[in-house]
Amino acid sequence: MRLLVVGGSGFIGRQFLQHADVKGWEVYATYHDSAGIHDIDPSIKTMHYDLLRSRADLSEFDAAVYVAGNSNHTWALDHADVDMELNAVGMARFLASFHGDLVLLSSGAVYFGHEGLVSPQSRAAPLFPYGASKLAAELLARWAAANGRLRSVKVLRLYYAYGPGEEERRLIRRALFQFGVNRDPAFRINGDGQSLMGPMYVTDVVRALELALTGGSPGVYDLPSDRPHTVREIVETAAALCGIKPEIELVPSTELTLTFYSDQRALAREFGFVQQLSLEQGMVRYLEHLTI
Repeated sequence: MRLLVVGGSGFIGRQFLQHADVKGWEVYATYHDSAGIHDIDPSIKTMHYDLLRSRADLSEFDAAVYVAGNSNHTWALDHADVDMELNAVGMARFLASFHGDLVLLSSGAVYFGHEGLVSPQSRAAPLFPYGASKLAAELLARWAAANGRLRSVKVLRLYYAYGPGEEERRLIRRALFQFGVNRDPAFRINGDGQSLMGPMYVTDVVRALELALTGGSPGVYDLPSDRPHTVREIVETAAALCGIKPEIELVPSTELTLTFYSDQRALAREFGFVQQLSLEQGMVRYLEHLTI
């Protein structure tokens, strides 16, 4: 059985390759940026793959975990064309030759515009470039499965992953580095700090992907944390764990305050998923990594 991890050189892709139980699979991982990709398990075969240009024949793979594409929400606001190419056109090109079982990591951003509790039964019509491109990728994959071009597809809508290997710009890494490494209490938050997030430590995300790969029924599932947290709460939690009294500055912003959230019940029922690390536990583990 041959497994392809698309986006193996990215944050979540590399964590999947390091932590997922893939015994019994012949694993291949794609990379665009080769930095570090050859340091993974030597039994994993690597292949260069450009989402928009590669013409690789992927028809021999039995399954794929797809974690590639753009993941920078803010960047997408000013680069909507390239964001749509990376997330949607890249998926369309992938589907031209891959026909096996697909696990697609999507985003909770598809619910942009909603308030309160959402689920895959909620209408998704995000007036937001990143949400639109992720939803387009989902729809293309679901179209392929409905028309027999894919054997099956399982979509996991991730809310927020954090942990080793993520970009320096991201909220939890910035907060832990500022408070725990630099010992600096000053921290700026764009907006009122009340936007909701569903942060999950990356090894829990890997576990959800692994469970979706090996069991459960095709469909769309939400992958949030065990409960929603406001941006301000996340920053204050990071500060408390570092023994710092934070000096938070709220910076006026045109960004909307996000008030939608989801839960893990459907994921737990279908795949037996149980989140292993709370926000605090994940932060402690991450801080240990940052301070080594």
